[in-house]
Amino acid sequence: MLVRDGERRFREWHGEFLRYQGEFLKDQHNRIRELENLRKSIYADHKRRSQESRDEFLRYYYKFLAEMRRY
Repeated sequence: MLVRDGERRFREWHGEFLRYQGEFLKDQHNRIRELENLRKSIYADHKRRSQESRDEFLRYYYKFLAEMRRY
């Protein structure tokens, strides 16, 4: 009787443990996914802003060269 009760309690405890472990791993995967999405959005924003800055620089550079050719 005591052995069966111990086995039952162990199975209950182990089931709870596996549920908590599953929730923890699911939460961990969600956090990793969120961080990866954030990293991708930051990278895309940086790439876009770098391209805009480069375009603006080239526009002013060509404008400057055109002014220099006039003299």
